[in-house]
Amino acid sequence: MLLGILEGEHHLRKLKLLKGVEVHVQHKDGNRFLRIDQASSGELTLIASQLFILTNMRNGSLILIDEPENSLHPQWQKDYVNTLGDLIGRYDVEVFIATHSPLIVSGVRNSEDSISFHYAETGNTTFFDHSVPSAEESLWEQFETITPESRYVSDHVVDLLEDLDNKKRTFDEVTQALESMARASYDERQGKVLQAAKKLAIEIHQEAQNV
Repeated sequence: MLLGILEGEHHLRKLKLLKGVEVHVQHKDGNRFLRIDQASSGELTLIASQLFILTNMRNGSLILIDEPENSLHPQWQKDYVNTLGDLIGRYDVEVFIATHSPLIVSGVRNSEDSISFHYAETGNTTFFDHSVPSAEESLWEQFETITPESRYVSDHVVDLLEDLDNKKRTFDEVTQALESMARASYDERQGKVLQAAKKLAIEIHQEAQNV
C-alpha cells in the first residue's frame, strides 16, 4: 500500500487527495523518529538500496551488489547480509556481493543459505560451511591482511604447528603459510613471533626426520 501511495503521489496531489508524503525513519529502540531528509548518508544509502531491491525483485532474479559497505556504520556492515537475507527470504533469488569489508564477510549469518566466496585475484571459489568467521579471520582468509596483535593469527599459528606435529600438514604447507603471514604483517613484534614459529616448525620437522 505504501509503495502504491509513493508511486502515485503526483497523481493524488493533482486530485487534491493528498497534500504530501513524509517518510520517517524509526530508530530500532522504538523511541526516536527522523524525517528521511534528516537521515545520514549511510542510512539513506541503505534505505534506498533495499527499497530498490524490494520493489524490483522477482523469483529467479539475479541481484548484483557492489561494495555495500560504502558510507555504512561498522555495525550496519556486520548486519548487512543478515538484513538482506530477511529482505529477500520469501524469494528464490541469487545474490552476488562484491566487497572489501571484512565486517560484511564476518557477518554472514549461520543459516541454510548456499554461500560461497569467490576470490577475484586468483579466480578460486570456496564454499562456506556456515560457521561465522571473526573479522580478523575474514581479513586474513578473504583479503590476506593482518592486524597487529591479531588473536586469530596467534591461534592459527598454534593450529599450524600442532598439525605439523600430528602430521596433518606437511612441512612445506606450514612454512608457506607462516611465510605468507610474515609478508603480510607490518608489526615488528608480530613479525618476530612468526619468525620464531617458523624456527619451531623447522625443529618439529627435524625431530620427525630423526625418529
